[in-house]
Order: sequence, then C-alpha cells, then structure tokens
Amino acid sequence: LGSAISLNDVCCLVPAWFGVSASILVGLFAAECSGRKSAGAFAALIMAILPAHIMRSVAGGFDNESVATTALVATFYCWVRALRDRPTARDGEATADSYAFGVMCGLAYVYMVSAWGGYVFVVNMIGAHAAALAAG
Repeated sequence: LGSAISLNDVCCLVPAWFGVSASILVGLFAAECSGRKSAGAFAALIMAILPAHIMRSVAGGFDNESVATTALVATFYCWVRALRDRPTARDGEATADSYAFGVMCGLAYVYMVSAWGGYVFVVNMIGAHAAALAAG
C-alpha cells in the first residue's frame, strides 16, 4: 500500500481490527440463528457499542482477550453454520458446506485455545448444544 507500518503500530491496532471482525461475526451469527438480516445488523451494532467489548478492543490496549473474542464468536458461528439444514439433503445427511464449516469451526477452536485460557467454555457450550440436538 506504499506506507510503512511499524510493529508498535500493529500491536496498537490489532485489538481494533479484531474488535471490528468480532462485531461482524456477531452479526453473521445472529443472522444465521434468526434467519433475518436485520437481526444480524442490530446484533452487530449492539456488539460494536457494548462497553465490555469496547474495553477489550480499544486500540492500544493489546491483550489476549482482544483476539480471543473474535475466535469465540467465529467458533460459534461456524458451528451453527455447519448445522444449517438444506432442503434437498436427506434427514441428517452432511453437505459440502457442513463439512467446510465444520473444518473451519475446528480451526477457529484451535485458534481459540491458543489465544485464551477460557476456551473450556466454548467446548462445553458446543457439547451442551450437541447433546440437546441429540436428545431432541
């Protein structure tokens, strides 16, 4: 792009970049769960102005939680997206999309484990959701 950026600048801006990506992923997650794009836009807006999220994603405040929030939301979004029902598929049959998003969910989870010590929450929530789906 023609401009030099120092390592200090990168460290200062990473939380803001990941804060924006977390807000976008929350919007995608909400739209996937509700089936309405307006719900996704509203959820992304709420995430963008949420004080707890702003505190962890402010430029210059680099901490592992600034990148872990994006990993957490990416894992949940990919999990829900992998479970999307396709009308043309037989009951319970996996599709190419479900395989792709399942792999991305696993990669997002590995990223989550490497970024944050609270990763156990994610695996417990996915396990509880899988158990609820199997029971129902």
